[in-house]
Amino acid sequence: MANFFEDALMILVERPELYFYILCGVWVLDLIFEAKRRKGVFGKVYDEDWDFDITTVLKILTSISCIGGIFFTFIGITGLILGIISKTVSYTSLIILGILTCLKPLNDLPIASILGILASSIVGLIMAVVIHIARIIFKFEISNIMLITIVAILIIVFIVVAIIAKVWMLPLEIISRIVSWPVVGIIGAGYCLIMGIILTLGIPV
Repeated sequence: MANFFEDALMILVERPELYFYILCGVWVLDLIFEAKRRKGVFGKVYDEDWDFDITTVLKILTSISCIGGIFFTFIGITGLILGIISKTVSYTSLIILGILTCLKPLNDLPIASILGILASSIVGLIMAVVIHIARIIFKFEISNIMLITIVAILIIVFIVVAIIAKVWMLPLEIISRIVSWPVVGIIGAGYCLIMGIILTLGIPV
């Protein structure tokens, strides 16, 4: 059974170029929405208070960003854990872009508690990678069950801290504003497209 799941995960992560193409599409959609809302690529948002009814389009983009961001982060982390060294840059890029994609709607919607849980889950996944790398470097033994337990505890602790001290929302909102700027969207989409083409051509990165 363990081999089955490992083989399934290997099939899921062995073609990272597909995820870069999907990420490119997600960022382009968000770019179009932001540019339209700002009346141009370099424009400012007209309503800084964000006191408006959430549209269907915004709901769809938010769902895609949150779910897609976590999924792409998971793919990147899984690729690193499975030890696919030839594509380390690709999986690391998926982790970073996945987190940024998940943070994109943070500035738009009053769902800080939900996004806090999502961010906590990402932190837990990242900690899993850190612990896994430390296990390899320092050669200490830790079972997968213990690793999952540690990650679960870290997620719970992070959620509690986030609820008690909401100060952490400010830097995340700043990152969200930066990532939501159409110019950054163009750069992100371009990077995803280039990475997808490079991997499609068979160049391991």
